[in-house]
Amino acid sequence: MSSDKPIYQFGPFQLDSGRRLLFCDGRPVPLRQKALETLLVLLESHGELVEKQILMDKVWPETFVEEGNLSFTIHLLRKTLGDERNHGNRFIETVPRRGYRFVAPVELTVRNGATSNTINVALPAEPDATRQVSKAVLVRAGHRTWRWALVAGVTVLSLAALIAALRLHASLPSPRIVHYSQLTSDGRTKLGPLLTDGPRLYFVEKTTDGANSLVSIPVSGGDPVPIQTPFPKFTLFAVSPARSQILLGTSASGGQGEALWTLPTSGGTPRRLGNLAADCAAWSPEGQRLAYSIGPDLYLAKSNGMESQKLVTMKSSIGGISWSPDGRTLRILLHPPSGDPDEIWDIGGRGGNLRRVLQRYAFSKGGSWTPDGSYFVFTAALNSGARSFIAALDDRRSLFHSAASLPTQLGSAGPFEFISAVPGLDSEKIFALGLQHRPELARYDARLKEFVPYLRGIPAYWANLSPDGQSIAYLSLPQHALWRARPDGDAPIQLTFPPLEVDGFAWSPDGKQIAMRAREPGQPWRIYLIPSQGGAPRMLTSGTTDEGIPSWSPDGRRIVFGDWPISEAVEHDRLGIHLVDLETKATTDLPGSENLWTARWSPDGRYIAALTITSRRLRVFDWVTGKWRSLNSPPVNNPSWSHNGKYFYFDSTEVNRAIYRIRLADGKLERLASLQGTGAPTGWGSGLTPDDSLVITQDLGFIEIYALDMKWR
Repeated sequence: MSSDKPIYQFGPFQLDSGRRLLFCDGRPVPLRQKALETLLVLLESHGELVEKQILMDKVWPETFVEEGNLSFTIHLLRKTLGDERNHGNRFIETVPRRGYRFVAPVELTVRNGATSNTINVALPAEPDATRQVSKAVLVRAGHRTWRWALVAGVTVLSLAALIAALRLHASLPSPRIVHYSQLTSDGRTKLGPLLTDGPRLYFVEKTTDGANSLVSIPVSGGDPVPIQTPFPKFTLFAVSPARSQILLGTSASGGQGEALWTLPTSGGTPRRLGNLAADCAAWSPEGQRLAYSIGPDLYLAKSNGMESQKLVTMKSSIGGISWSPDGRTLRILLHPPSGDPDEIWDIGGRGGNLRRVLQRYAFSKGGSWTPDGSYFVFTAALNSGARSFIAALDDRRSLFHSAASLPTQLGSAGPFEFISAVPGLDSEKIFALGLQHRPELARYDARLKEFVPYLRGIPAYWANLSPDGQSIAYLSLPQHALWRARPDGDAPIQLTFPPLEVDGFAWSPDGKQIAMRAREPGQPWRIYLIPSQGGAPRMLTSGTTDEGIPSWSPDGRRIVFGDWPISEAVEHDRLGIHLVDLETKATTDLPGSENLWTARWSPDGRYIAALTITSRRLRVFDWVTGKWRSLNSPPVNNPSWSHNGKYFYFDSTEVNRAIYRIRLADGKLERLASLQGTGAPTGWGSGLTPDDSLVITQDLGFIEIYALDMKWR
């Protein structure tokens, strides 16, 4: 019952805790359930610190979630309340490393019979009040015909029932993971998508020679059982509705799409589906139709691959196709080339009724409905570089319920990042590929010709010594926080704290400051300065676009950085390299730097190296001549000058993952170390020791299959 639940008034907002509704100046404010529950916990303890763990236990009871879920929920809550415009301190105060406090004045009113109208909010009447109105209408209707009174009474009572049903739905809990169990433990590399026919799960394992192996396990777990195929490389697409065939693709002639084949689930001889080639493909639930895509084009054919016809051409490439359980809807995933968020669209199972469902995340490939069609389950990340999670989009539609506009983030169970998920056919479980990261710093030993642990293999990246060699700074994983320690890694001190996320940094020449690329949730990447001994980060720039990792001039008076392109496939003349004078705060453009990014200043101050946006080739600006010149390099990642300024070190993934160096004087290229098998999650990105030994972050983690027990409502 909501009759004795308090109403919290703060600023222009009212939170009705009984009805679980938020209003602003009397108007309803849409707010996700977890954000509303978080706000309620903070209001109940207004003026007092609420520890992070207490918040997570109350908002996500009996659910495995990461602290990032709470940070993102606080971010959404502040955005809804307009708190971001006041640096997050108008209503909600962050207490670093501890939790949050609601700091605005709060007035509390308890709704009961005597005080139900205390707060002047445009709310629908309570059901009891509605019944009183209905009775009054009937009394007044005595002066009119009885038919009008009956119509009015029935109408009002119907409205009351509708309001009650809507309130009942509003209080329904969101789906959540309540338990998980590990189904495999072989440590072998596994690839998505994960498919199921009910009793079994199908997926791909990588063999030691790099080939693909199709395997299956019972949904109860066990050792993977190989399914023989004649293809060394292939992609899984779907299991047939009859559970007898697997749809897969292999390299097609002409290089566009993959040739489609069917393979018996028990193994055997594959059969080609006509001459079809596709990027994605899926059978309809009744098994009579096949939807597939090539680039932005969506096609529909018979299940045997014949009589193909185009349904629609989308604005960007299609990265996933799913059928609704009733076969009436095709759900397609789009990957826009411009760097915008990915999109989910629906189209009728035979064409028409095209509409966009969601534009928000960086989605993984495809998704699946629960068997009853209530939820669409997929994996996604907040952006292209973030950890991926499982999400569920509420697709229920009825008289009292419309489909949700945003999915519920189910989060990661335990320490996992989920990279593929499929609902079980009993709707009680989700099966998922879970990646458990185990990053560690490693240094290349030229004598052993292999990478060995560095700083005892701590989970970090971007490790660089200070100019005097007395300290080392690095970024921790998965928090992406900046730390400083002794050169051997002892006595670590954390310099930055969530929700600020740091992506890369550079020591000032005198070692007193660190310039870093960082951002708050939902904000662009900016250049910040922070004292190397600790203190408050200070934003150096105030642009509206993402900025690249900074680099210092040798005299410490200027910082150079490049604009961060939203897509490496698109050039734009406004993107370039910029210089910031730390004394005057003036920003100027480096001449001739249009369509360049990732700037690095040479140790002697004469050169600035940068990369072309579309090809990632090295170019070098000479301050003496005032001109740029190109170096004949492969595509470059994570560039770094040698300490003597004669070489440029970088990693490249064009053909074979490896670290190279190129000599500035004559452009001679040398391959230094292979990255094959290191699993480096950040490419190279960690830098050089004082003797120019290579330092990387390698991920020794593993992917296994998990069964997630679900509480849907």
